Amino acid sequence: MSTSTSTSTSTDSQIISKFYEYAEKLEANPTFQGDLELYNEILSLSQRSNQTKRLTPQFVSKFFKRFPTVQEKSVDCIIDLFESEEVAVRIGAIKSVSDICQQDPKLISRMVDILSQILNTDSKVETDCILTTIQAIYKINSLNTLDGMLTFLESLEEQSINKTLLIKLIQTELLPSIKSEYIKSTPEIETIFRNRIFGLLVLFTSKNESSTLFQFFDCFPNYQLKDLVQLVELYLPKIPQDISVKDGVNRALGYLRILTHRTELISNHMKQSVIGEQPVPTGLYQFMLKRVFSVWDQIEDALIKTEILSLFAQVSILIPIQEIREFIEPLYKIFTIYAPLQLEENADLDFVALESLLYSLAALCSKSISSTKILGYTTITGQPSDMSQEVNKERLVDFQSRLRLLNAKSKETAIKVKKSIDQLKKEDATKQFLKKSYKAIQNISLLSQCFLQNQPTYSIQNMVLSSIKKQHKLKFKSFSPSQSPSLQSNKPQSPSESKAKENRYKPYVPPDRREDSNKNNNNNNNKNNNQGGKQNKNNKQQGGGVKLNIETEKKNKPSHFKGRGDKNF
Repeated sequence: MSTSTSTSTSTDSQIISKFYEYAEKLEANPTFQGDLELYNEILSLSQRSNQTKRLTPQFVSKFFKRFPTVQEKSVDCIIDLFESEEVAVRIGAIKSVSDICQQDPKLISRMVDILSQILNTDSKVETDCILTTIQAIYKINSLNTLDGMLTFLESLEEQSINKTLLIKLIQTELLPSIKSEYIKSTPEIETIFRNRIFGLLVLFTSKNESSTLFQFFDCFPNYQLKDLVQLVELYLPKIPQDISVKDGVNRALGYLRILTHRTELISNHMKQSVIGEQPVPTGLYQFMLKRVFSVWDQIEDALIKTEILSLFAQVSILIPIQEIREFIEPLYKIFTIYAPLQLEENADLDFVALESLLYSLAALCSKSISSTKILGYTTITGQPSDMSQEVNKERLVDFQSRLRLLNAKSKETAIKVKKSIDQLKKEDATKQFLKKSYKAIQNISLLSQCFLQNQPTYSIQNMVLSSIKKQHKLKFKSFSPSQSPSLQSNKPQSPSESKAKENRYKPYVPPDRREDSNKNNNNNNNKNNNQGGKQNKNNKQQGGGVKLNIETEKKNKPSHFKGRGDKNF
C-alpha cells in the first residue's frame, strides 16, 4: 500500500510539474510552432487529479483567447469542473468564467444560463460566488447577461430554489442598473425584453416574484395599453386546451395583473376611446368565461377568488358592448354566493369581492342599458318596443332583497370599522387593512343605492375601488413664517439700490402731516396750551377733536395727538 501511494504521489507531482512547464513555455513566447499541442496537453491533463483541477481554470483563462480554434473545448473543460466533488475546485472554475467572458462576450448568455442552473448547492460560499460572478459578467455585457438569465427562467416550469435566488439577485443588485441603462434604449430592445418578461409574469404566481418581475418589466416603460393587449392576444393561443382548473386560473390571474399593473393606462385609454382607438383583449374575456367563471365552484382558494374579482372589476369597463350580455349572468350568480338572503348575527362578508361584483355589473350596465333586462330592470327608451318587454321581475325582487340586506349590514359594519380605525395607531398593519375594508363598504353603499332604484343611474366615473393602489402625488410643504427667509436684509445697500428706493412711489401726505410743517404745528400747539379754559372749549366745539396727553418712556413730554373728531369730519 505504501508503494502504491508513493507512486501516485510521484505521478501527481510529475503532472503538476508538466503543467507549469507547459504554461511557462506558452507564456514565454506569444506564438511558436507546437504551442497548440501544449495547450491541448493542459486540457487533457485537467481531470487527472484534484490538484490539476484546481490549476486548470487559471491556465485556461490565461490562454483562452490565444487559441480560438479550441475555445469550445476549453469551455467544456471548465463546465466539467463545475461537477467536481470538491467545493474548492468548483469555486475556482466559477471564478474563471468572468475572465473567459471578458475575452469572448458571445459566451456570456450561455455561461450565465449554466451558472443559474448550479445555484442550488449545499455550500453557501459557492452560491455567493456564483451570484458575484453573474454580477461581474453583467458589467462586461448587460444585454447578453439578461438574455442568459431570461433563458434560464423561461426553461423552468415549476417552483425551484434556483429561480428564487436568481430573481432575488435581480431585485437586490441589478434592477437599479437595468433601469438606468435601458430607460432610453431603442424600441426594438424594449419590445424584445417586454415580450419575454411578459411570458414569465404569466407563469410566476408568487406575489414577491411577480413584484420583482413587474419592476423588471417597468425598466422598459415606453408602452401603452394596446401593447399589453397585443401581448395577451399573442400568448393566449399558446395555452394548452387540456390545462387544469388551477393552471387556467393562474394564467388568467397573471394576465389580469399585467393589464391592471399601471392603472393610469386604463384611464388614458378611456380618454382616447372617445377619439376612436379601443384596444380590448377579447380573447382574455372569453378565456375568463370558459376557464374561470364557469368553474367558479372548483376554485378552492378564497383569496385568489377575491383577487380575480377585484382585478376583473378594473378592466370590466373595457369589455366590448357585443360581449357584455354574456357576463351579466355569471356575475349575478357569483353575487348570490357572496350576498345570501339570510345572514347570521356574526356572519363575515367579503366586502372587497362584493364591491368588485357590484362595480363590474354597474360598469357593464352603463355601457349597455339593454343588458339590465337580465337583472329584471325595465328599460325605457321611448320606443313602442318598451310595451312588449319581457322582464324577469322575480330576479329583480331577489336582487334588490339581497342589496337591502347587504346595505344594512354594510352600514352596521362601517360604524364598527370606523371606531377600530380611530383606536389603532398609525404604524399598525391592521389599520391599512381596515381602511381598505372601510373604502369597500362605502362603495358598496353607493352602488347598492344605485341598483335599488327602478331606473339605476350608474355613477362610477369618479369611484375608486379599494383594490386600486394609491397613486403617489407630490406633496408641497405648507408655508411657515418661521421657516421663511427674513424679509429685511441686514446687508448695506448699494448707491443704486438706495436711489431706486428714493424713486419709489410715495403716498400722498396732507400738509399738516409733513415733516416741514412739524415745527409750525408744535408752536401752534404750545400757544393753544397756554390759553384759558374758555378758548379750549371753543376749540373743541369748532373742531370736534379730542386732546390726549400721553407720557412716553423715552421722552417725558406729553404727546399732542388729536382724535379723528366728530362724525361729520
